[in-house]
Amino acid sequence: MGAVSRTPHRFDGPPTPKWVPIAGGALALSAVVVVGAQIGLTNQVQTISSQDEALDFVANPMTPCVLRVQVTQQVLQQLASDVSVPAAIDATNLDRRCAPMINFASDALVQQQRFDEAEIYTLQGVEFDPLLDLAWVLRSRYLLGIGDLASASAAAEEARRVQNLYPVESADPALVESLLNDIELARERE
Repeated sequence: MGAVSRTPHRFDGPPTPKWVPIAGGALALSAVVVVGAQIGLTNQVQTISSQDEALDFVANPMTPCVLRVQVTQQVLQQLASDVSVPAAIDATNLDRRCAPMINFASDALVQQQRFDEAEIYTLQGVEFDPLLDLAWVLRSRYLLGIGDLASASAAAEEARRVQNLYPVESADPALVESLLNDIELARERE
């Protein structure tokens, strides 16, 4: 008997089109540029040294949500409301998927009693994250502000219900209790 050849059969398939490695390289380069830009923005947070730099940073559409939240929180705490509130609203409008920004805008507008504007932000807050007690508290504060006590009470109760889903150590029952007290005071004044 003769020896049987055990040479594996080789199948290379059709040749790879020239555009495939070029497109892959272009995509890889794009990813490097985007990641580099994000790293640059992260480093930029540490070097913000003026009001104008902070306002420009939160208004930059390339700023990621987490960094926008961090800087906007500082803007709201440190700058006058005539500057910080419009900046927070503009920053929120850049990306409505960034839930903390919606809540910043809701809170600022409710505190300033700008209820026409607060309506949409407070509604979007509870629609975006219906399991966030703060979103319900802000919605309730808005409803209280416009005098809809029944709806304010219902939203406050929802905040309490949602809050009961949280671990005890992360819940802030005083947030809801204060709101319920304010609703009760408003009822007494009617």
